[in-house]
Amino acid sequence: GGGGEQPAGGAGLRVSLVWTDPPGQPGAARALVNNLDLRVEGPNNQVWLGNGGTGPDQINNVETVRVAQPTPGTYRIIVQGSAVNATFGAQPFALLATSGQNSGASLDTAPIGPGQQRIYLPMIRRVR
Repeated sequence: GGGGEQPAGGAGLRVSLVWTDPPGQPGAARALVNNLDLRVEGPNNQVWLGNGGTGPDQINNVETVRVAQPTPGTYRIIVQGSAVNATFGAQPFALLATSGQNSGASLDTAPIGPGQQRIYLPMIRRVR
């Protein structure tokens, strides 16, 4: 991982992924039916995975990445459906990406760090 984790609040980049999971079967070994994975890739080959693990989170339907001091540059946010049960159809989800620098702003860019480098939010593109 790229490190730089921080508790909720404060400056930095925050990305959250949530979805309503279909009902599991009683007695199932795993309660989660559909598994989506959050991955954030940053400058200098930095990588953060949902909920700060060393591998994809496979038990929660809420995943968060927090970067305390994001390096200026391009960040790529990836949501991957690693297990989606076709019985229930497509799995909708909600994704939120924000930074302490642009909280409450109506702009799609926000200054960050010395020299006023900028974070550009959002650009979402579906990749198949």
